[in-house]
Amino acid sequence: MVRTKRMLPVAAILVLALALTGMVASARPPMQGEGSEDSELVTSALPYGSRVTDVLGDDADEDGYTGAVSAAAAVLEPSEAAASQPAEAGAEATALQPDDDGYRGPIDRSAQAEIVPSEVQPAAAPDWEQSFAEPQPDQDSYANPQGLDDRSPDAWSSFRYINVAGTTLRPRDSSSGWDYSGTGCVSRSSGSELINIHLPIPDGSRIDYLRIYYYDTSSNNSRAWITNYNSSGGYTDVTTVASSGSGGYGTQLSDYSGHIVDTSARSYVLNWSASQNGSSMRLCGLRVAYRVPV
Repeated sequence: MVRTKRMLPVAAILVLALALTGMVASARPPMQGEGSEDSELVTSALPYGSRVTDVLGDDADEDGYTGAVSAAAAVLEPSEAAASQPAEAGAEATALQPDDDGYRGPIDRSAQAEIVPSEVQPAAAPDWEQSFAEPQPDQDSYANPQGLDDRSPDAWSSFRYINVAGTTLRPRDSSSGWDYSGTGCVSRSSGSELINIHLPIPDGSRIDYLRIYYYDTSSNNSRAWITNYNSSGGYTDVTTVASSGSGGYGTQLSDYSGHIVDTSARSYVLNWSASQNGSSMRLCGLRVAYRVPV
């Protein structure tokens, strides 16, 4: 009888725990209906601003941090098995070469290097210079460049450029394929995903323009963006530009942007949508015109 009385409080605690578990489970929101990939990413992301950078200086990788810093281990765990590493190079291989700082050996500058072409240059290769009969807004020689009148309190440099060949971009999803179309151009062969690449733009710089170089003989137009993504799953399209016409090779310029780059909280990417598959729509290159503070 005494043993039965001792078991009663234990049983009561178990019943109460099960009841609380059921209440928590029932409080969870119901599953949402099936949606697009983009909407799922946006709705499942943290609210904008809910990031580790909300309070600057509370983490070791932020300016102003005053807490303890954990030093790296004296011996790092290798990224690959030791067996995959090459044997030590001999003395000849470790000697300074002409492309090393400190090399003092002879250099033959008289010979003309014979460069084997990386590919066969087609007869119809584009002549992009013919598109610039007059100075363009993304060139320093343009008569009335936008954005240069804001000299106070900050002054900006002349244009700097990041040129990216179309062939360096890849589909962001394996469901889409790509083909190399020659002269640095890429086309989408299957699927419908964007093709993109990271944009290594300096922090604090100002993005003024995005230029697209393309080959287009179709009735559709392709489109390129500069997009930045935050650490919470959100994104912002900084600027965009589309191809135009169906006459083959061409180039188009975006509107003026004036976006100030912030790489502390965002990653910048060049995106391109082919709008169709096949070699009649190709991306040959993207050029970002930007300025830095001086």
